[in-house]
Amino acid sequence: MAAPETLPDVASASSAALFRLRHLRLGLDLRPEARALAGCLVLELRRLICLIYLLLFFFPSFYSFRQIWWLDPELTYGNSKPFVFTQGHSVCNRSFFPCFDTPAVKCTYSAVVKAPAGMQVLMSATRSNYEEEEGVYQFYMEYPIPAYLVALVAGDLVAAEVGPR
Repeated sequence: MAAPETLPDVASASSAALFRLRHLRLGLDLRPEARALAGCLVLELRRLICLIYLLLFFFPSFYSFRQIWWLDPELTYGNSKPFVFTQGHSVCNRSFFPCFDTPAVKCTYSAVVKAPAGMQVLMSATRSNYEEEEGVYQFYMEYPIPAYLVALVAGDLVAAEVGPR
């Protein structure tokens, strides 16, 4: 009996049933003065026959990512720092970083983000760390999630009470 044919995922056109994405590693460099973001990505894949592959992608600095939104300092509360955020709903994070942007593929992720002094960076991760001397933020999401839930925000962010909790 022949193995059933594997159809590509309708959300990403990938053959996600042929592999398991184990971990996604992002390295990002925020360049707000140019409204740019550059980085690299490592995908740790395991084929269903137990071979492990590491795929490395470098993506250059772009000005027109569709789902990365830049606000000029004049449009922010403090009027001093730019503000950037991603909007990765549905299948839009593929314009943020190369990924299998489909609900069918879930993985843990880690990210290292370099940002200029005075810009705080947050991501949709369960753990984070900041190295002030280097201006580097480190994030780790220990639960497997689809790529569209990877989110980033950076700017002159200040903690505020939002309720009695």
